[in-house]
Amino acid sequence: MEEGVRVKMLKVVVVACLFFSQVRFCFGAPEEIGDSVQDLYEQAVELRSDLDATPESLNFGGELLLKAIGLQKKNLKPPLLVPANITDHRGVLRELAKALERGQGVPRNIVLSLQFLKRAAELGDPEAHGELGVRSSYGIQEESTLEGQDIASIEKADIPKALLHYSFGAMGNDSVSQMALGYRHMAGVGVPKNCPSAVAYYNAVAEKVIELGRIPGTLPAIEKVRLSARAHQGFRKAREEQWLQFYQYSADLGDVEAQTAIGQFFNYGAYGVPRDHQQALHYFNQAAEAEDAGAMSHLGHMYANGLGVEQNNKTALKWFEKGAGEGHPNGHYGLGYMYLAGYGVKKDLQKAFRHFNKAAEVGHAEAQFHLGVMYLKGLHTRASPMKAMAFFSAAGHGGHLLAMYNLAMMQISGTGVDPNCASALKLLKQVAEKGPWCNVLQEGHDRFAKGDYTLALLAYLRAAQMGLELGQSNAAWMLEHNFVVGSSDSIQLALQLYKGSAEQDTTGALLSIGDIYFYGRGIEKNWDQSAAVYRQAEKKRSARAAFNLGFMYEYGAGVPKDLHMARRYYDLSYEYNGDAFYAAKIAAFFLTVHSWWEGLRTVTPALIHSMGDTFFTLRYADHSHVPAGWWSGRRADRLSHPGQRSIVEKVMAVLDFDAVGDLFQDVVDSYKEDDVGELAETLVLGALVVVFLLMFRRRQNNQRGANRNAAQRGVQMPMPAANPFARAPPPNVVRPPESAQPNQPTPSTQPSASPTADTAPLQTPPQVNPSPGASSSSPGDGVQSDSGEGLGQENSSGFQSNKGQDGEGGAPPQPVGS
Repeated sequence: MEEGVRVKMLKVVVVACLFFSQVRFCFGAPEEIGDSVQDLYEQAVELRSDLDATPESLNFGGELLLKAIGLQKKNLKPPLLVPANITDHRGVLRELAKALERGQGVPRNIVLSLQFLKRAAELGDPEAHGELGVRSSYGIQEESTLEGQDIASIEKADIPKALLHYSFGAMGNDSVSQMALGYRHMAGVGVPKNCPSAVAYYNAVAEKVIELGRIPGTLPAIEKVRLSARAHQGFRKAREEQWLQFYQYSADLGDVEAQTAIGQFFNYGAYGVPRDHQQALHYFNQAAEAEDAGAMSHLGHMYANGLGVEQNNKTALKWFEKGAGEGHPNGHYGLGYMYLAGYGVKKDLQKAFRHFNKAAEVGHAEAQFHLGVMYLKGLHTRASPMKAMAFFSAAGHGGHLLAMYNLAMMQISGTGVDPNCASALKLLKQVAEKGPWCNVLQEGHDRFAKGDYTLALLAYLRAAQMGLELGQSNAAWMLEHNFVVGSSDSIQLALQLYKGSAEQDTTGALLSIGDIYFYGRGIEKNWDQSAAVYRQAEKKRSARAAFNLGFMYEYGAGVPKDLHMARRYYDLSYEYNGDAFYAAKIAAFFLTVHSWWEGLRTVTPALIHSMGDTFFTLRYADHSHVPAGWWSGRRADRLSHPGQRSIVEKVMAVLDFDAVGDLFQDVVDSYKEDDVGELAETLVLGALVVVFLLMFRRRQNNQRGANRNAAQRGVQMPMPAANPFARAPPPNVVRPPESAQPNQPTPSTQPSASPTADTAPLQTPPQVNPSPGASSSSPGDGVQSDSGEGLGQENSSGFQSNKGQDGEGGAPPQPVGS
């Protein structure tokens, strides 16, 4: 950090200390504590900090903290204020606050937890400052925002106070505070955007991750779970659990590949399987007896590091040689490392270099990293920073943390490349996000799966403050769909979080922002804004965004009505995602029907107009608010107008199909799950509509042909009255020829008339080509033609907006919800 920045921060801290009139609040260490309290605290922390801690261990740790503080469970009933002289051990207060929030060994009480947290912060605890910084950033730092065990309301955020807490926490080496300040300086949130300052904060955290990573099992394995509109149907999919059960069952029956796979799950604690080195050793031994190269290489790794067995380099070398003899990259890497370090063998850089090369050729990240080190330091090869960077970059793409860190340091110092602060910052951020403090993401997943939405939201909000995109997205989704608190403030906070996620190049966040504006979830409905955001997502090749834009162009919602542009965007959705084939083609099919209707509408009686417009006209467009049900804005709009459901809405309700809006996702899901029942029902409905229109069109063509033939022969045919139920005119009434009717278009001007009289073939519907871009206009032209339609203007929110038609009358169209 620059010297000027340090001086300014020191001044801020001194002023804050004078303001609070508590020197100990800022700099002081806790007073002398009795050995018994310190011993209880250390035992509790050891139990609670283990990544594989069981619920029993966590509960016992909470009981130890309660004993250290001198209270009993019966003393924790509300209302209770923390006595000023209860204890001066800030660590005990902080850990007890965590236990009270989660109900671990003590009765759950989030209000009392906040009080203990504030007391710990007053005593100068860095982690407590970091937590209060998170709460102040979201307006949930006061007891008045809490009710029972839930968040009752969200108040205005206190950013200056949050920054002050983060500053104190960062000075005390709190990783959450350092990451929060690093992210704020990176994105310019509440502070000026400053890459060097962000690098300084993230580097401090990344160094801790590198040190922890030297010890196997100290870094958490976090599932990348993104909440969606269908999360209520099963947070962890049953088929994934069945998949794991199938693998273990197959392994127990002797399947060698399954034994190796399950062994890795137990060895690393992946896919929800608890880490168990003994079980991993059992399955690896079974697979190794069947000469599986991967299992033999993993056994070498376990013996080399003493995982579940006594450390033994000789045994490790034996298994590595067997694995390498079968050509397995893990075996080659293990031998390379043994020769590089001289473990169990004489140090031999030539052999190490050869084995690393063989493993690196097939993408082994560890081998690529060690080759980078050898090129950087000139070990058994000529020093080459450029080659070192190439290998570090390849290993970094494979997730190797130390390679990413070294690459960042080279970019900062300009070793082998021009200095690049932005690229180094991105790498340091990725490394810092692998630390145990980011396990709050996993906690959020677990809490959500159990239905504990308050703690899930708090966990995601903590992750969001540290700059974790997944935390921002999941917290925003929970706020948008009212899992904890529903208000306009929560929607504004959701938009803020989605925007942060979108700035980290997440297309799904853009789709969610577009949905909020489209449906008017908690805010005023704005189809222009929605179309602008969908367009940004479409530029990132989002199939859903392209589908939504196609729908909006078809009905003129937020953009000018243009059926050709609609078709192009429908085709683009399939081009971007092959799984969207059925959704895109069904939408194109209905678009063809819509196009036919636009042509037929000019020549059909008024009664038929109302029937067709039921399918092709938007309703309730003048309503600015749609209740924010998770299922879709369209269904929520119907609930608010139960007496105004159209025919198609009633049909869709019977089919449990949420109209065209959810067509994309529903059909894609059916395609993936090989469940085409819903698709078949939709096709049957569409076929009935087409049959009706074809019969009607054939009848109209026959009538027009008969009229023209009669006119050519000089015979007057009776014309239909304006009212189809009116009686026909008397025979003695002479009408002028059809071409002389002042209010009737001539055959040449009727869009659906045949070009000739008797011999013209009946027009057939255009065929839908299964390949994208098969229509008369290419999909690419549709995307590039925005500038020709008055689009692309920027509004105050920063998104490009379009000014178009709102459609006739009513309910919003249904693009895909996220």
